[in-house]
Amino acid sequence: MKVTAARQRSPHGALPGNRNIRSNSTQGFSILELMVTLSVAAILATAAMPYYLDAITKRHITSGAEQIATFINTMQGESIKRNGIVSVSYTVQENGSWCIAAIARPTPCECSQNSAGETDFCPVDANTWVLRSTEVDTVAEVSLMSGDGAYAYDPVRGMLVPDDPPDNMILALRAGEGQVQINLSVVSTGLVSLCSPPDSHPIGGIATCPAQL
Repeated sequence: MKVTAARQRSPHGALPGNRNIRSNSTQGFSILELMVTLSVAAILATAAMPYYLDAITKRHITSGAEQIATFINTMQGESIKRNGIVSVSYTVQENGSWCIAAIARPTPCECSQNSAGETDFCPVDANTWVLRSTEVDTVAEVSLMSGDGAYAYDPVRGMLVPDDPPDNMILALRAGEGQVQINLSVVSTGLVSLCSPPDSHPIGGIATCPAQL
């Protein structure tokens, strides 16, 4: 009679030949594999960094342009609501900062004027509004491209008060070493528009400027 011996089992029920199966299957990454993974991740992060910074710059410059546009549009509304002229002016100060002031009168005030005795001083009252660069969420440099930096709203239709030559104001917001730019323009109709020059990096949600802008 042929007798087949039963294979001995360990106290835990596992066969002796399978003793290392569990331990081999649960091993993690080796040091070499981990180093390769980290190196690839670092390369990808370095390659993506310029695009990330560009996106952050565009977000800030767009936010700043929209804040300025909202301020100017509000001044147009104030002129119509009060049924009186509201004058708006843009000023660059000596330290490089800028401000936009609006006042309920035909002549503008200068938000950089610190002497209360001067006629162009912007008083702190309910008839004066000032937006300063420190209050705007933007990394952009703002400069005047067109116009003399001042104009007034006609309360009847919210258009600019006729002048000779016709008033307008175009501000340029530049960031990212000048590669990202938004032009903010106020034309004779009193409307504010935002656009990006053709040679600027494209900005989502911002139209391309026509040739004259």
